[in-house]
Amino acid sequence: MEKLCFIKFIINNEKSFKRLCELFNYIKILKDENLQIEDLYTDESIYNFYSKKELEYFSSKDCWELDDIFDCIGNGEYYFHSIEKIEENIAKLYFYPVSFPYGGVEPIIEFIKSFQMKILTIDCGYMERFEY
Repeated sequence: MEKLCFIKFIINNEKSFKRLCELFNYIKILKDENLQIEDLYTDESIYNFYSKKELEYFSSKDCWELDDIFDCIGNGEYYFHSIEKIEENIAKLYFYPVSFPYGGVEPIIEFIKSFQMKILTIDCGYMERFEY
């Protein structure tokens, strides 16, 4: 089996986590059909997965723009594998890069943070695990 990479994070809100998982699964289906999705950032249905409060995250100076996150995820050379709760308020998002460089882990980090989750640990495949 290929090595899965992961991002471990704190679940700050169960409803937000549920929406994160739903959008993750939506993107996973699209990427399973076509690894690189050139126009994912134009998919208007992405907005429907976010609450109004979560969408406010994108007005912060310290974050990526929503279009940039989904443009990079759409073009990233990796597959989404799964999101699993490993403790009551801790989860891991698993992904599988198919090439190197695969587009980097930063868009996935911003994707998770946009749902108000706190990143703990990252294993991005090309270096040792590190604390965020």
